[in-house]
Amino acid sequence: MSKNEFLEVIELRNYLLKPNMREKFSYYFAEHFVESQNSRGGYVLGQFSLQDNPNNFFWVRGFENIKSRSRFLPEFYYGDVWKKFGGEANEMMLDSDDVYLLKPVNNEQFFRKHKVMTVDLYFAADGKLDELIIAFQTDFVRNLKKSTSADITLWRSELSENDFPRLPVFQYENLLAVICGFENKADHQSNLDKFALQVKESKSLITKKESLIAYEI
Repeated sequence: MSKNEFLEVIELRNYLLKPNMREKFSYYFAEHFVESQNSRGGYVLGQFSLQDNPNNFFWVRGFENIKSRSRFLPEFYYGDVWKKFGGEANEMMLDSDDVYLLKPVNNEQFFRKHKVMTVDLYFAADGKLDELIIAFQTDFVRNLKKSTSADITLWRSELSENDFPRLPVFQYENLLAVICGFENKADHQSNLDKFALQVKESKSLITKKESLIAYEI
């Protein structure tokens, strides 16, 4: 996969680990599950720790399209690598089902790896998702790109059937995910007020918001 190859599907995978397991799990994951997935078309796009969540391991996986995801999952999870190393990985985890299946709002954006990344999940009021997306595109993204170097991308749920139920995913019809990347912690901190101000203008369209801050491992 080239550096800027467009991916139609990504997964945000947030694992809850057993206490004090993140360092061991991160090493084990990098050793056994990065190249083995990349070579099969399930691209590991980043591995992160989460602010205020010392027992979580957050990572992003991308696919060229939903069909390639359907081919990859049984090939990998019924294959030799997972059979050999998956059991020990599962032993270090308490929960691996916090997963969002997403597609980009437009075909001009890419998921890029950053040192710091924020993920904001906005749940729109019924029938208001398209209006919320337009508000973010015309105000939030446009205005922020004038005043910050952050990489800002918009995603919505991929609603195609999840045909590998062994790995459940969240697919909310009214979800807008805003993923922002920053060069470092200082860059992120310097932009917090700008982001809060822009989002406030779209608040009437939003019923709930969930957020996380991720640091590259």
